Amino acid sequence: VVGEVVWYKCVLITVWGKVTLYKYISCWLIAEGVCILCGLGYSGRGAGGQAEWDACANVKLYLYETTPYFKGTIAAFNIQTNNWAARHVFKRLRALGSKMASQAATLAFLAVWHGYHSGYFMCFVLELIIVQFETRAGQLIRDSERLSDCVKSSHLQKVLYVAQQSFHWLFLSYSLLPFSLLASAKWLLVYKSVYFIGHIFFLSQIILMPFYRKILIPKKHRTE
Repeated sequence: VVGEVVWYKCVLITVWGKVTLYKYISCWLIAEGVCILCGLGYSGRGAGGQAEWDACANVKLYLYETTPYFKGTIAAFNIQTNNWAARHVFKRLRALGSKMASQAATLAFLAVWHGYHSGYFMCFVLELIIVQFETRAGQLIRDSERLSDCVKSSHLQKVLYVAQQSFHWLFLSYSLLPFSLLASAKWLLVYKSVYFIGHIFFLSQIILMPFYRKILIPKKHRTE
């Protein structure tokens, strides 16, 4: 990708990320099918009395493909590991007194779990930053009447969905880069080629979020 314009590199990163993630999903779906055939996937009966076979499910494929939110992807991807980490790591860190600190510690644990390559740590650092941005942006939209009306507009919903989904897939792939490339010499080279666009965007937006709130939310309705 050396010498290409930034937007073209971003498209390549997005396509690469989509293909790379499906290597994991393919393995999980095959493994889930094997577990179901062996009877290990049985998880009881649903509300209607039908048998449920999702005990070994590791991906919610429809949610994974349709959600425009990073949190939605996290909820749909690598389910078993995420549930285990939530139960045995995140919930045991309540003593820290901070949800963000608990999230950071849990992600640090997951990084070490995968290995000691710098790429794992960068990937999970980006996950923490992006989730924080998404949470604060969501709060801003809910608290701002103007933004809420814009998002709820029937004329804009489809356009916003396409834009948000494109944004979502680009930066999901962007954050996956170090996880796959592992060595800092490799993933830094790619990030430099796109001028660390993801790092700069998300960190700057988190810093600017209080200013957005002051501009877009009347003082009497403001909650910091």
